[in-house]
Amino acid sequence: MSNALIAGPIDTATPFSGAGLLDSGTQLVLARQEVNGITQIFMREVS
Repeated sequence: MSNALIAGPIDTATPFSGAGLLDSGTQLVLARQEVNGITQIFMREVS
């Protein structure tokens, strides 16, 4: 027995579903590398 008022499941996944998360991870890695580079320059000038 099925109810016509209840919709069945719909798969919303696409090949690009995780692309936003991948981009966020890439941005995080790049930001961390930039901070490390700035820290190294600062430490050379202080010592």
